[in-house]
Amino acid sequence: MVKSYMPRRIAFYTFYDPNGQVKDYVLYYLSALKTIAQKVIVIVNGSLSDSGRDKLQNLGAELLIRENRGLDFGAWKAAVKHIGFENLAAFSELILTNCSCYGPLYHFNTLFQKMDKKTNIDFWGITLFPTTKNALPPWPAPILQKHVQSYFLVLRSPILESNAFQQWWENLTEYDTYYEEVFYHEIAFTQYLALQGYQYDVVISVPTDKIMTFEGMLQSLQQKSPFIKRKALTETNCWLRALLYRYLRCHTNYDLKLIEEEVSVISPIKQSKCYELLAILRLHFVYIRYFLLFRIFRSEHYRQKYNRIKTIKDILLSVKKRT
Repeated sequence: MVKSYMPRRIAFYTFYDPNGQVKDYVLYYLSALKTIAQKVIVIVNGSLSDSGRDKLQNLGAELLIRENRGLDFGAWKAAVKHIGFENLAAFSELILTNCSCYGPLYHFNTLFQKMDKKTNIDFWGITLFPTTKNALPPWPAPILQKHVQSYFLVLRSPILESNAFQQWWENLTEYDTYYEEVFYHEIAFTQYLALQGYQYDVVISVPTDKIMTFEGMLQSLQQKSPFIKRKALTETNCWLRALLYRYLRCHTNYDLKLIEEEVSVISPIKQSKCYELLAILRLHFVYIRYFLLFRIFRSEHYRQKYNRIKTIKDILLSVKKRT
């Protein structure tokens, strides 16, 4: 009997909580990681409570606790140094990820089985951020090159065994602001690997003009994105939160209590059926409004607005009750 081949994977998970508390959504994510990675290292940026330490140790994750500096790439650099380049090269894949998302919304096995078939690539992620021009300060430069977003990034053995990989981490300068981290690390990492001749791909394909919109977020979920950004449920208005919550409730089997534990403001949405109904009714009102404005004025602006709202409405109203 021929046994199925499973790549030998190691995962680096960056964790930060201002109070050092480990919530259940983190444990769920890490438990899922352990199903597809033989070794999981949690790099804690900052402090960790006693209860948080116990939770992570009981999960079987290896802990690396460090000063809160350098954000994700600083944490991953510390993990690379901790493991060593020679030991890393013994793995077939390195997963770089962090605690910025809820998920996985679907089984990791399905995701990796899909991407394992793409044998002509050297690294991959979930989403590709498009080239952006005319970026304003505090961005370091006005042009942001397209890049694989680093909230979930998988590097394969040709990269792990290369001198270029080692040089990247040895020369890495740590930054402590979001804009510097994205510009000098997340964007630069894709560009650096591509210049070395490494090929990449992403799981989700969303039109470049919609990647940062609510419409694009829903399209990503519709294409079975395994994650949703936590800030999508903490930094959006209450109406969009209600619609996202409805999508997750109806389309996935993700335990929404994992979200409610952290985002207490969402709890009333689940408890009040009329709140979700109000959000859907409001969406219908906006849809009718832009439909009428387009029919009256025949404006390209209103046509685009109408098409966007129609896409959102169609995605949300196509959902079926999960079993």
